[in-house]
Amino acid sequence: MPKTSASTNPPIKSTIRSRRPEALAHKGWVLKACAQAVALALAAMASPAGAIDFIWVGGTGNWSPAGANWNQAGLPGSTDNVFIDNGSATNSVVSLNVSAIINDLNISNGDSLGVNNNLSFTILGNVVNNGTLGLNSGGNTTDLRIGPTTTFSGGGTLTMGNSNQNRIYGNSGATTEVLTNTATHTIRGAGQLGLNQMGLNNQGLIEANGSAGLVIDVSETVMTNTGTLRAANGPLTN
Repeated sequence: MPKTSASTNPPIKSTIRSRRPEALAHKGWVLKACAQAVALALAAMASPAGAIDFIWVGGTGNWSPAGANWNQAGLPGSTDNVFIDNGSATNSVVSLNVSAIINDLNISNGDSLGVNNNLSFTILGNVVNNGTLGLNSGGNTTDLRIGPTTTFSGGGTLTMGNSNQNRIYGNSGATTEVLTNTATHTIRGAGQLGLNQMGLNNQGLIEANGSAGLVIDVSETVMTNTGTLRAANGPLTN
């Protein structure tokens, strides 16, 4: 049976010596720059032929229209890899304001990509998320569709807003896709995970923390849980 626990642990106190603001800012820039080279190398090994790396150049803005926010002309397509924002010193907040299909997605530390209400975002490849990927339903179906073996890795969070119309499921409808949530990655919020149209391999944390509740309904393809399924301020059904 999956582990179920309540979020009752007291906060952990820590003491951090203060540093000069300019020193902290420089350290953060160096870490993001190092992550940039690693992310590009990994994407190059796994990319389909003809893939283009679309890099968000930094700052707040909408995914569309194409323009100064991207390093390439046009918008990313189904064979292209997307980097938000590939280690830029400026933290980025990106709103997906059109439905889109891409290959791989990489979100850097301190950055976020939010899927707006009533839109669909399809990721055919894998996700390295060290920031935040959000599903922001306002009452309409707001979908994240995955490819055959999509893996979520990194130390970030996939956040589903407090609506049961946030949905994550397989793209083909054949019930054969499998989402892997690795040990360091978190899926948190409310909505529907699976729709009986994908398998699930959870090695990390999946947490229901919205009053609308989180429903896990996976296909018979695979349901493996070596991580934690947790109800925290919201019902969890599986």
